[in-house]
Amino acid sequence: MSIKSFFICAVVFLFINSCNNNTTQILLQDETDTNLQARETSVSLLIIEPEPLYNYFPDHVYGALRPTEKMIFDNDLLQLFRQQTQSPVVGKKISEDLIPEQLESRRFDLDAGPIILISPKQGTDLSTSNINSRFTVILDKYHFTSYQVETGGGSYAGHEGDPQNRIRLDTAYIIWDNDQKREIGWGMVNASHILYSDDATTSYQNVIKSTFQKIIKVSPFIKSDSV
Repeated sequence: MSIKSFFICAVVFLFINSCNNNTTQILLQDETDTNLQARETSVSLLIIEPEPLYNYFPDHVYGALRPTEKMIFDNDLLQLFRQQTQSPVVGKKISEDLIPEQLESRRFDLDAGPIILISPKQGTDLSTSNINSRFTVILDKYHFTSYQVETGGGSYAGHEGDPQNRIRLDTAYIIWDNDQKREIGWGMVNASHILYSDDATTSYQNVIKSTFQKIIKVSPFIKSDSV
């Protein structure tokens, strides 16, 4: 069944960040789900990684992490997500937990252009005996970029701005409903933060928090009071 026919009765919300044309998010939400309570919005994370899936999807463009970034993903990602939502966050899955035959490479349309993501097949429940959640946020094509911007000072001769080091995170995602066994949202988001030379870990954590805030803003999940 096509996405169009499957969601013919859905309400479609398209959110576009006018300041950044490549940040686009879509949420498909059935009328029956508009009054979800916090206890019904339990969520888990799933990270699409190349090592266990490459033989099944060799042409896919996977996420890429340098050693420090992978350490933060491994150790801090779940807690950083928990800090951004009041919905119960019950755990984090990795690609090794998946059954490749239940996955497929799919096109997801966005206003900024289509993206190809590794997605569960329609009818798949990603819950397990250890991690049982109503929803799963699937992260794919994630990568960090370091760059510099000119700040401060003036533009006149001899007073150019000082360079500022920054870190940016781009990621694609799918919000999968394990009750309805289908996707209810997807998108591409990014965020940036100052890269502290003496505390890079905090910079990475902050940019991940900002990215999760954007995902949660266009989702069934309850935002944290502190956000």
